[in-house]
Amino acid sequence: MAIPVHLQIDATAGGGWRLALGHRDEPRARARLDAARVHRLRADLTRALDLERLPVLLVPGRDADITTREEQAGRALAAVLTATPGLAAAFGRARGLAQARGEPLILALDADDPTVRALPWELLASDADESPMEANGQAIVVRLGRGGLGRATTPASSIATRWWAPDPTESVAAALVRHLEGLSTQHGGSAAAPAGERIVDGQALILHLISHGRRSRDVLALLNDAGHGAGTAIHILQPVLKRADLVVVSICEGADATALPLDDLPDRVIAAGARACVAARGPLGLDAARAFNSGLYAALADARPLVEAIAAGRRSVRALALPFPDARWYQLTCTLPALDDTAGPMIQRVDRPAGWPMPDADAAALLQTAYEHARQAGSGYVGVEHLALALIDGPPVTELARLRFQLGARRRNVEGLLGAFAPRVAEAMAPQPTPRLLALGSRLPARFDRKALWDALVIDAEPTLRVLLDDLERPVVRPVRPGFDEETEGSGAPGTPLGPALALEVVAGPEDGRILTIAPNETVGRASRTSQATHALYADTRLTDSTLSRTHLRWAGPGAIELRAGSHYPPRTPGVFPLEAGEVIGLTRCTWLRGLTASQVLARRARP
Repeated sequence: MAIPVHLQIDATAGGGWRLALGHRDEPRARARLDAARVHRLRADLTRALDLERLPVLLVPGRDADITTREEQAGRALAAVLTATPGLAAAFGRARGLAQARGEPLILALDADDPTVRALPWELLASDADESPMEANGQAIVVRLGRGGLGRATTPASSIATRWWAPDPTESVAAALVRHLEGLSTQHGGSAAAPAGERIVDGQALILHLISHGRRSRDVLALLNDAGHGAGTAIHILQPVLKRADLVVVSICEGADATALPLDDLPDRVIAAGARACVAARGPLGLDAARAFNSGLYAALADARPLVEAIAAGRRSVRALALPFPDARWYQLTCTLPALDDTAGPMIQRVDRPAGWPMPDADAAALLQTAYEHARQAGSGYVGVEHLALALIDGPPVTELARLRFQLGARRRNVEGLLGAFAPRVAEAMAPQPTPRLLALGSRLPARFDRKALWDALVIDAEPTLRVLLDDLERPVVRPVRPGFDEETEGSGAPGTPLGPALALEVVAGPEDGRILTIAPNETVGRASRTSQATHALYADTRLTDSTLSRTHLRWAGPGAIELRAGSHYPPRTPGVFPLEAGEVIGLTRCTWLRGLTASQVLARRARP
């Protein structure tokens, strides 16, 4: 948890600055900058960021010139941190502590004087030879607002995105709203909606105030104590501001935007009760606004603390490398009501396989339980077995009652299969999802619930479930949904002739779902230093099957296998046997294979 450093700057009557720097509740290093040094600092900033000195032709992707000028501005601001040896030493200690914890330093600027607050502190460098600290990942600069109060928060289950615009049909506003609609569902939140829409308890609220420059006065009107803006009553928006965890103000384009008194806009948002506000110091280009939102939402979905997520949004803007003044990352300021609001994730971390959409709260709890089972057992993988145990141990779900009962009655079989494996390496490994679970992500909708998860599993993972249920003679009762192709996606249940097997698929265990495209005379066996198997199993997993022979099976051709060490199910001695597509065989207690048709292989490989 990052510990912020407080930088207080008070302007004196003579034009100088009084400085104080340190952690909260600790003695602070103090210094002064006289009026002459402040004047030089301002002159250096003006010279570095003078727009008239920019090239006449600005080319997207080529921002080296303006980046150099921003670095010069950051070095000018560094005079604050190096005002005295004592202040420089205090800052060095704070930065060293943050680096030792592996965290970025959070530098919170606290200044009442509007001329001080107007400076581009986001460009602050640590000394005269450095680039901006935030640009090189050393620090995150935030600002403390006027009149707001911090509030205790707990991580939310998901994000609720709300927006307000005086004219949502205006082209720039409409484009940004469409972008938010895609982002909100992509990262597991509810669909973006207008500000007055209901918010579910337990969600974190992000409110986007969107305006074209010519309509910016409407935004300001809505933040006053009385009045209306574009037909939206203030009593509708003020409760949303009070509830908001983050307000993002995007005033896109419009020549007259800079003439409006926007400097105190973040303070107005904070005073209205918001936990944090991001607002540009001037007009913001549409590309920059979209890039910021993309970085922000991705970081929040990854359970990053709010301030770090805002910094991720600024990094996304910087990555655009657009040299235009309305697309520079440091223009996006982050204002907080209190230092407490820099710590802790805004969204609960949800363990889920890569590529899976964000689940709803109940499905997230199921996934979390499955991952915990995998971690406690030291499996090094998470698979259908762990999801089955999570379903058994979790609260009842009416639609899944029969499956939950069946799995509960076979719990010993599920645990027995897991227990039949042996650790290949002593070191613990973070649970990695099986190939089958990774492939399942494309089947799941955003905010999927437990039923949607098991609907997909009962179809895609039916052979694994049949092994876990110790019932290979009957297919699992499945809630077939429109859009699933029985021949390509079904398991090929017993009694359903699909023809000779042309490939193999691993069933259950750490490599569940792995497809083996096999040619005549190629072999399958346990990975080891001396193994000569063409297709070695468990080479990269923590668990292995010590009872599996190093060349247990030879592919004799389409629909034919040679067992060199017999099989567990059906019980067979070594020899050549037919294998139909859809047929499941157990080489050992825990290594199972299934025959596949060519179309099944193609269907699996066509999925992300």
